[in-house]
Amino acid sequence: YRLLILSDHKTLTSTRGHDGEPVPYILYDSRNSAGSGGGLAYTETEGEKGPFLAEGHELIEGLFAI
Repeated sequence: YRLLILSDHKTLTSTRGHDGEPVPYILYDSRNSAGSGGGLAYTETEGEKGPFLAEGHELIEGLFAI
């Protein structure tokens, strides 16, 4: 199975306002014992270290890939 976790936007703690920047995500794949996140935590800081996808459909394609 695969599990995708992400938010629709960032909310900055400094301003309590929404931000249009990319959001971190987790795409877990049970077929891969290491998962697909490389062991990073689910935070904005760690999310900036992970893979960047410019287009949302790329994330969905990864979720439903065979």
